[in-house]
Amino acid sequence: MAGLAVVTVACAADTDVSTERADPIGEAPDGRPSTAPEETAPEDPAGVGSIVWGTCDVFDIPDPNDLGTDGWECATVESPMDPFSTGGVELDPVQLAVTRHQAAGERRGTLVVNPGGPGASGLEAVWYLRSELPIDLLQAYDVVGWDPRGVGASRPSISCGPAPDLDDPLVMIECSANTGDLAAHLAAPYSAADLEQIRSALGERTIDYLGYSYGTAIGAEYAARFPEGVGGFVLDAAIDPDAGGPDGSFADGFPFYADDGTERALLRFHELCDSTERCLPGDASSRGVVDVLRTNVGTLSTDAFEPEPSVVDGQMLDDVIDSTLYDVRDWPLLATALDDAWSEGSIGGDASTLAALAADDPVIGIDDPDVDGDDGQETGPASFEVANLVIYCADFADMIDDTQYCDLLSRNELRLAPVRTVDVGRPMLVVGTEFDPATPGYHAVEFAAALGDAFPVVWDGVGHTVFPGLSSCIDDLVVAHLLDGVTPSDSPTCPFVDGATSDADVADRVFTIDRSDAGDALFGVLSGTGENTACVADVLSQETTRIVTHVVLGVRSADADAAVDSARAES
Repeated sequence: MAGLAVVTVACAADTDVSTERADPIGEAPDGRPSTAPEETAPEDPAGVGSIVWGTCDVFDIPDPNDLGTDGWECATVESPMDPFSTGGVELDPVQLAVTRHQAAGERRGTLVVNPGGPGASGLEAVWYLRSELPIDLLQAYDVVGWDPRGVGASRPSISCGPAPDLDDPLVMIECSANTGDLAAHLAAPYSAADLEQIRSALGERTIDYLGYSYGTAIGAEYAARFPEGVGGFVLDAAIDPDAGGPDGSFADGFPFYADDGTERALLRFHELCDSTERCLPGDASSRGVVDVLRTNVGTLSTDAFEPEPSVVDGQMLDDVIDSTLYDVRDWPLLATALDDAWSEGSIGGDASTLAALAADDPVIGIDDPDVDGDDGQETGPASFEVANLVIYCADFADMIDDTQYCDLLSRNELRLAPVRTVDVGRPMLVVGTEFDPATPGYHAVEFAAALGDAFPVVWDGVGHTVFPGLSSCIDDLVVAHLLDGVTPSDSPTCPFVDGATSDADVADRVFTIDRSDAGDALFGVLSGTGENTACVADVLSQETTRIVTHVVLGVRSADADAAVDSARAES
């Protein structure tokens, strides 16, 4: 559900809602005074710079309007293939795909967003994200995103040929040949230089920046190389600041961007599931149920879910659970799926809801490459998996013990480097999630310390990234930092659930489906199925978590079908 675009649901007539920005905050959410910088106007108040904006159909993106691109402009920004070259061979520049949505109110500047990955499409990510941002930010900022070099609509593209076998090290020969000169210019410093080109093309003296996961590495690299361009920087889901060096995260001889936090996140899930009847009713332990299902789930029917997979095996079960650790808003769906399969204390349940979760891929930008049917050549952008692997090799190639792999890819000496001390006009905000499966929250504290001119804040929750919408405490801190330069004097921790005083309180909240989110998701899946869709979705959103889950995921249970028929009759 969290992966679906947000849609306003209402049965009443449209209401005129004022969206003017409130008075400046002036102090931190805990009452500490603000350290807001002096207001300075950007060099180009209109934010036009040298970019020639047009419609987003300039890029070959399937059905861009389905991604919510109304009101967005698109353009390309040229950036040197090797901005750090001191001479030698002249290389063709890269063409960066950029998108912008102008501020809804009195403009304060530009907020540039990077979704991380590496390898994720910045265009698609920001098209989804903008509708979730706090209204104060929408009023104040032009929101800008870009497809990093080699990714999505940016050109040239990372390519490993048609249907590459990423488990075969020799695939890197194809990756190097097909990607060309770009293969040697993909590490984090090059994306940081591209961000500087975008700032310059926008005509901004400084930019504000929201970087997620791998985007925190790009933000730190940018601050080290281009400190004069740093405005308000928010780095959410910080990686290991030692990544790229000998003290970084390693496993089985391979370097990683961060420690693996999956087991800690999974333990927290089980603790909370066992703290409430809203997860698994009865006395069975959450971990015990999963252990039994892992062995026996392949024997259960999936007849209530028509698409693939027709059978759920133990590996699929583990993959579904690990995936939901990335977004706590999916936990009510997972609890329903486990309870359906467990069926009141036995293994004789139904795995249709687990099959639906296994079939669902909410990750933005993970489409397979387009392949021409005549010659079999790859014609579209590389899949996320391909781009992720090639950029990983560019960042870490000389640190991998298995030299068979990334050594086959074209590369040069510039790599991802450990975070170093910066000197910027405004301290940066580094956000972490305590039980993040991909970038554990303690990395945020380490990351801020490595930057020096930064301060950390940790959300005591589970998931990968937190801003916006998962914690009002984090939202308030981020908005205060971006708009008013608020810098807390210590390292605050935001609670998992505001006002919850025990695990039972937290669990009751996180395993209860949010009615607003439910209405949005139901509207999305029911659109085009008849009149009064908004009203039908509104009625269904008041149903039980199981019924909402079944309708949203396309599970044809008798109760869900009856509820849909009843809601249509009522509407």
